[in-house]
Amino acid sequence: MAGILLVIIVYFTKEDSVQNFSGTTMGTYYNISVVGTSLDITDLLIHNTLEEVNQEMSTYIPTSFISKFNEATLGEWIESSPSFIKVLSHAIEICNLSDGYFDVTVGGLVNIWGFGPSKVKDLPSMNQIINSLQRIGCDAVSVNFLEGKVKRNSDVKIDLSAIAKGFAIDQLYDVFLENDGVTGFLIEVGGEIKAYGYKSNNIPWTVGISHPDLPGQSIFKIKTDIKEIFSMATSGDYRNFKLFEDKVYSHTINPKDGMSLEVRGSSVSVISDSAMKADALATALNAMGPEKGMKFANQHNLETIFLLKENGEYIVRLSESFKKTLQ
Repeated sequence: MAGILLVIIVYFTKEDSVQNFSGTTMGTYYNISVVGTSLDITDLLIHNTLEEVNQEMSTYIPTSFISKFNEATLGEWIESSPSFIKVLSHAIEICNLSDGYFDVTVGGLVNIWGFGPSKVKDLPSMNQIINSLQRIGCDAVSVNFLEGKVKRNSDVKIDLSAIAKGFAIDQLYDVFLENDGVTGFLIEVGGEIKAYGYKSNNIPWTVGISHPDLPGQSIFKIKTDIKEIFSMATSGDYRNFKLFEDKVYSHTINPKDGMSLEVRGSSVSVISDSAMKADALATALNAMGPEKGMKFANQHNLETIFLLKENGEYIVRLSESFKKTLQ
């Protein structure tokens, strides 16, 4: 899975005693901090948990389950793991909720724009875009919960890169909570995060949305103890992009017209109890654009942070639900 959007800055104090882990996964990086006593958490445990998700859901691995699913015969039900079914069914749910602005069946579009495993040198033609658009949709794939099977109803390639990192974080969260010695932790995978408990001395974790033009500096800070279960995911246009004919194209594809989003120096962050849900919704709101995205967030009581660039200045706008949380 490719696509890096650095959005999180984690703040520590000198007296913190924290066990730290870092590495690479899913085409991006991870940083994990754990506080506690008699910890059984190891690099191997973290690697294995993340790699299990990667081996199922990465389109960059030819032998992954998703790669096999994308080549399966149309209309044929194939056996699937509970985790893949969980992610795909949630993706379909968010697709319907967002009126198709989040759609994992856009894998073909992602590929022709050069943001998938295929190497692309030129802009896609309108014929390529239209052909891909005609196949995608929330009903292009199906899930059978009772039999544990999935199928493709249309000749689409699914891409779970906008939801799988969130799911992997949720998996790590559950694994860490099985360790009685853990009193707090913060998980970050490619800019998506989930926090539990506190750092040492009951100090809450503090995260920040990074400044688009000043890496390492935050433009908005949040203490994670504002929520009992704190997850946050961000989708934006200023970290992962491509240049075609001296023009900049964002990695986020609008499922409505098949076009790469314009790079505006903007992003949207969603806070939820589920990192998987936050991951998918952040992508949907980013695809909608700030006006429609904020309206949707307020209609559905989503806790969101929109970062916009207007007249050369960055502006932070909060949804009504998040404003109430901060009060």
